[in-house]
Amino acid sequence: MANFQDGSAIDSALCSLPWRVQFICDVPVGTARAQFSPSCVFCAVVIICHALAISPGQSMNKLSISIGALRSALVALLLSNAAVVLAQESGTVRVEVAGLQGAAGNIFISVYDSEDKWLGDEVLLTQKVAIAEALEGDLVLSELSLPAGNYAFSVFYDVNNNDKLDTNFIGIPKEPVAISNNARPSMGPPKYKDAVFAVGSEPVIQRIEIEAI
Repeated sequence: MANFQDGSAIDSALCSLPWRVQFICDVPVGTARAQFSPSCVFCAVVIICHALAISPGQSMNKLSISIGALRSALVALLLSNAAVVLAQESGTVRVEVAGLQGAAGNIFISVYDSEDKWLGDEVLLTQKVAIAEALEGDLVLSELSLPAGNYAFSVFYDVNNNDKLDTNFIGIPKEPVAISNNARPSMGPPKYKDAVFAVGSEPVIQRIEIEAI
């Protein structure tokens, strides 16, 4: 029996279907592996194979109706499965930055997904936020959309509007900064283990205080 945990097995199965089933699936090789779970593709293929067992004596009109109905059903099934997978694999982080009352310009949020990259040049993503547009009361608000996993982020207020964090000769920031979980420096930069948090299907709120070091 084919191992449908293996993407190549799914592709082979789709390619080997009778032309009628391939026509209904209308799924290029590789698409099933990239977008749909193996169980969903396998079940859809089995359903179609049974449903298209049309005898030679049946009319072409009946065949056309069956093909149209099954195509619609398959598309709905695959899209539903893809939506569930995407919902399970991404989450939202609401970043609330305090301490910027009266400030103008931008803040930058840099997201990291490993301790090895923490506070280095290799970031998962950087988000530039205009303070005037994101200010609500005493907070500057922003939202991050991230796959499920563990992350930490840093924020700095770009005082001189040069799109980078200015530091002194030993690397200490000269501009106000903040870290997720409000992690603070202790005998060196804030540690990743103190700043890391989990992202899942439930929204996460990170309220942090930005300040000069």
